[in-house]
Amino acid sequence: MTASIDGATVEPRLRERGDRLTFVLDTGERLSGDHEFVLRYRIQDLAYISTDDVTGDPVDLLEWSVFGPDWPQGFAALDVSVAVPDELDALLIRQPSGGVAWTLVSGMDWLEPEENSPPGQKTYAFTVDQNVPPHATAWFRMLYPEGTFTMPPPTGLLDRKSTR
Repeated sequence: MTASIDGATVEPRLRERGDRLTFVLDTGERLSGDHEFVLRYRIQDLAYISTDDVTGDPVDLLEWSVFGPDWPQGFAALDVSVAVPDELDALLIRQPSGGVAWTLVSGMDWLEPEENSPPGQKTYAFTVDQNVPPHATAWFRMLYPEGTFTMPPPTGLLDRKSTR
């Protein structure tokens, strides 16, 4: 993971608790006013077995909450991008979607590949250019045919049978 605040690199501290990994960013001083936070990270073992809401068929669902379970900061804008190899892009059941929600407001868009995607991959992105309050959620969602991904072994926290 890499992080920056107002263009300056910040070394995140990791805090692990049970099923949650938290990245803590500290500038050494209390912040006020407008600031730009950039978080870049890679994740793995993200897909899970689910049911397609439209067809009822089993699918491998790749759905991710950008902020995780709780984001206590409000923000003025958000740019989310997800890059997938062309081989995976070709297997999508339908266009990916992305969205944002808070309190009584939510929105979702079907995502198109960015024209400037690097060779060999497709980049999907969405932007929110309005003020969003603390504890909002943002996500992206991609559906693939069942068996596209090799699922990790079950853990004590999750029995894969319960996800069907």
